Amino acid sequence: MPFQRQVPLRVRYKGRDVTETRLDLIVGEGLVIELKAVSALLPIHAAQVISYLRAGSFQLGLLLNFNVTVMRQGIRRFIWNVQEPWRIPHRETTRRPSAPRSGL
Repeated sequence: MPFQRQVPLRVRYKGRDVTETRLDLIVGEGLVIELKAVSALLPIHAAQVISYLRAGSFQLGLLLNFNVTVMRQGIRRFIWNVQEPWRIPHRETTRRPSAPRSGL
């Protein structure tokens, strides 16, 4: 699977180049991966990934924190919806189907 490391990304504001940043990884043509090794993921880390998705017109992003005991705890997934950019999906949770309720 093709990937690129440290990909430069121009950040534009009102049609002008403001700054340039580097994406940690891009897998394929559109999966942005941001790597961290912090004690806890903060809202600023999520904002960073969302900013990358917006600036580069990407739709999928992963925020990976390697400072966890189980890697599953350090993964956050982001989907940037171009048609509805105000809708940011909440973190998915895995739930077991509940037993049907009776008598209600």
